[in-house]
Amino acid sequence: MGLKEIAQKHVEAFAKEAFEVELLPKLKEIVVQSPSKYDDLILGAIEPAFVEAVKKAIDGIYKGE
Repeated sequence: MGLKEIAQKHVEAFAKEAFEVELLPKLKEIVVQSPSKYDDLILGAIEPAFVEAVKKAIDGIYKGE
């Protein structure tokens, strides 16, 4: 495993932690204000999208974009 792959693993772990600690509580506050039977489904779908967005941002930094 090269340095880039190691860095990507750390970025993914960081993104998941940041999502759970920072973003998810704020999203839950918003959801409480407008409850829906699909809330858990939506919140569950947001985490992978957030992690992917962070990974793409880091990849952009690696490429100098």
